[in-house]
Amino acid sequence: MDNVTRSSKSVTYTILDGIMSVATLLISIAIFEQFLNGEFSPYMFIILFFALASVRVIQASLNQDKKKKGVFRLLSGGGIYFVTAIVLIIWGIDNDNCILIIWLYMLDILVGRIFSVIQGKRLFGRICNGLIAAALIYIGIDMISFPEDEKGNLMIILLLVIVTRALLHIIALSFSQIQLDVLMKIIRRTYALEILFGLVMLIATFSYVLPFLEDSIHNYWDGLWYCFAIVTTIGFGDITASSIVGRGLSVILGIYGIIVVSMVTSIIINFYSEVKNIQDQEREKEHEQRKKKKKKKKASDEDTDEDAEDEEEGTEEETEEETEEETEDADDDTEE
Repeated sequence: MDNVTRSSKSVTYTILDGIMSVATLLISIAIFEQFLNGEFSPYMFIILFFALASVRVIQASLNQDKKKKGVFRLLSGGGIYFVTAIVLIIWGIDNDNCILIIWLYMLDILVGRIFSVIQGKRLFGRICNGLIAAALIYIGIDMISFPEDEKGNLMIILLLVIVTRALLHIIALSFSQIQLDVLMKIIRRTYALEILFGLVMLIATFSYVLPFLEDSIHNYWDGLWYCFAIVTTIGFGDITASSIVGRGLSVILGIYGIIVVSMVTSIIINFYSEVKNIQDQEREKEHEQRKKKKKKKKASDEDTDEDAEDEEEGTEEETEEETEEETEDADDDTEE
């Protein structure tokens, strides 16, 4: 029952995280469009930073069973965004406050990099995070002497950073529910790797050949886009093949792509479900073992309690017997 409750909480927090991340992305895009059109509303910035604060709080709630340092980092980021929103409510947005807002936003990134340096296990990751932290400090100091008429450009850059981070977080959140380690095991244990390699090799070759045959395919990247549309059977229609050789190659690639995609999809789905069932069974066994351990512990605790009660009863009986003997001895003494 505890596992079910935890999983339902995790799903709830994940859904809330996704909703607020999408809201953050849409709000930041709307503000960016307002900047480009010369229309600007400070209330949108206030809503944006309140949304960022709520995302951090939801992420902290989602990671509540993990290390306390990670939860503290997320909550500190939420506090920074909340303070930013309060600053905007009190003072509004002008050229000076733009720098302050950017500093507060950079502070959240800086705190995250510092925690990554402290908690990082790999030396390369620590070095990269340390360099990012040093670069953020340098940029923050350099912004003090930034020209007044170009501070609006800094806000545009800030919005682009917010949009990029929100988009990457949404993508990561979408792929987080897919067990990539299971997929890698499936690809290694089956012939899916060889089949996919053959498809990639065919796409790379045709993408290089088709620009020489088709006028609508101008370069290698157009060829890749055309081959992708054929293999996935999407068929955008923006690029078409008109020559006989180009159409023949398109037919070969299309047939091969249909076969490969269907085979790989069926293989991955079957093996994924099998591996997933095995993992679920292992988790159920672990859960049952934990239940048995809890029951044994309860039983041992009850036995120890019973033994303690028996000992207490025994001591009480002994004391009663001793008192009775003492009273009998006292009576004998009085009779004498």
